[in-house]
Amino acid sequence: FDWRHRLKDVSDLPVEIYSQPIMLQYKHVILSRVRDISQKKRAERLLCGQNQVLELIATDTPLPETLSRLILLIEEQSPGMLGSILLLDEDGVHVRHGAAPNMPAAFIAAVDGQPIGPSAGSCGTAAYRKQAVYVADIATDPLWENYKAVALPYGLHASWSTPIFDAEGGVLGTFAMYYRQSQLPSPEHLQLIETATHIAAIAISRHKSEAALRLSEDRLHLAMAVANQSWFDINVQTGEASVDAEYPRMIGFDAANFHASMQNWVADLHPDDRAAVQNAFQECIATGGPVSMEYRRRTKSGEWLWMHSIGKIVEWDDEQKPLRMIGILMDISKRKLAEAKVQRLTQ
Repeated sequence: FDWRHRLKDVSDLPVEIYSQPIMLQYKHVILSRVRDISQKKRAERLLCGQNQVLELIATDTPLPETLSRLILLIEEQSPGMLGSILLLDEDGVHVRHGAAPNMPAAFIAAVDGQPIGPSAGSCGTAAYRKQAVYVADIATDPLWENYKAVALPYGLHASWSTPIFDAEGGVLGTFAMYYRQSQLPSPEHLQLIETATHIAAIAISRHKSEAALRLSEDRLHLAMAVANQSWFDINVQTGEASVDAEYPRMIGFDAANFHASMQNWVADLHPDDRAAVQNAFQECIATGGPVSMEYRRRTKSGEWLWMHSIGKIVEWDDEQKPLRMIGILMDISKRKLAEAKVQRLTQ
């Protein structure tokens, strides 16, 4: 069984006690073996903490909160250490505050926005060199010549910084460990640094990817709105369809109460266009597409709206039968009116 043993300095030491009854000179006695399992317990807490941070990443927890939890986890593993993560700005020249839950606020403010370079403290130099920088004594190291006045008043004497890389080898930021006494990292410290930089890279890369995706989606929605376009997504086997909010507005409906399906989609087509649209739909299923089609669709007010649709199969089931079709819908009524006007003038 596990036990917490009180030491002379009143701290607790986790131990494992293995006891076994034995016969000794016709007497029953218990022989016990006590083993120090502090390293084991620390490793268990580290693993548990890593899983918790990864869950934060998976659930899109804000990046500052995720990075702060990561630093607190590493600080717990190395008593007396203060952690910091700086993010490299989009310009690739300046570093920005990412997380430092226990660092002095004035130090954070002084470092935020500083440029990287060959002699820019530990973090700025590590980002510039793209390699780890271990400074044992901030007071005497030339890399800190221009920055030691910011660190020394807070009792920071050692600073180890490691770049955080993305999958392509680009620098995302730096992870730093600060100590109040001069020293260099031990093998245990290096393992913690590797763990921290690896998880930080996952968190920052996912955050940047999600931000880029949201920006791309916003641009797409804006482009569709300006061009009077919409998208559709159809389950070929069930006929259930989904569209974006622009399509109901395009045909005069309230987006909140609009339900799309292939059944009502076909019913609202112009009678002269139904067969052609259904043939195009079957052609897309047979070939995978893309297939393009122009047709008329009834609006809520009863008018006919000219539409241009392009569809493509993007997903198949286990039997390689088409499962999902996506595409775009465009209002081409103005173009059709212009073409009709040209035709009349030509006649």
